[in-house]
Amino acid sequence: MHFAKECKVLHVADYWDLLVTCIIEVPSLVIAIVLIDHCGRLVAFKVFSGLGSVSLLFLTFCIGPVNTEIQLFVSRGIIDGLLLAVWVYVPEIYPTRVRNIAVGLINTAGKFGAVFGIL
Repeated sequence: MHFAKECKVLHVADYWDLLVTCIIEVPSLVIAIVLIDHCGRLVAFKVFSGLGSVSLLFLTFCIGPVNTEIQLFVSRGIIDGLLLAVWVYVPEIYPTRVRNIAVGLINTAGKFGAVFGIL
């Protein structure tokens, strides 16, 4: 099989790394569900927004490769919790027509980001 020079063949270790970084979604969603149930939707939204901002701010510092990977792991979990809080909270404050347009636009932007993010 011939690949272009910039293409990298993935190995088993690469897939394990991906699996490990995706595992954070499970506990983050459980934490988000518990926080939404006990503290309310708006509080959960504010907590995850604040934590997400702080965790992404720490990524601007040069903290070494291992610490950066840990920070990415934590940031991904916080952002997953924030997305769950958004999906629960937003339908309560915006009418259906506005929500549908916004969801369509954001979903499209997310798909473009997923495609072009790997480049």
